Amino acid sequence: MKWFLRIAVACAAWLIAQTPAAADFWDGNQLFAECRTSSDSPTYYQSASNCRSYITGVFDDFMLQRVVSGKSEDCVIGNITAGQLRDVVDRYLYEHPQTRAMPASFLTRMAIIDAWPACSLSR
Repeated sequence: MKWFLRIAVACAAWLIAQTPAAADFWDGNQLFAECRTSSDSPTYYQSASNCRSYITGVFDDFMLQRVVSGKSEDCVIGNITAGQLRDVVDRYLYEHPQTRAMPASFLTRMAIIDAWPACSLSR
């Protein structure tokens, strides 16, 4: 039985090694599509969850970067909800369609800085 496990692990490792790695999982077009899924779509709840989860994950990482680089964490004015943050990113993607081929994580960060200029890491 041990030989079977070893072969299975070796095959899994080989398959993973053959899969090309992407620098970014989503581009702005994919994020925009998830965030704009119609409420009558059978995938609406999953897409809405994907949209908010992605954006809040990038937001949390962005705020962590600020803390690590010595910036204050409180650049966003007031208590922001995940829905409000989603609206900020959705509006940015809507208003900048020419940038949607760029990585979604970068565009999310740009939307945060656009809405709250005090969040810029260069300040």
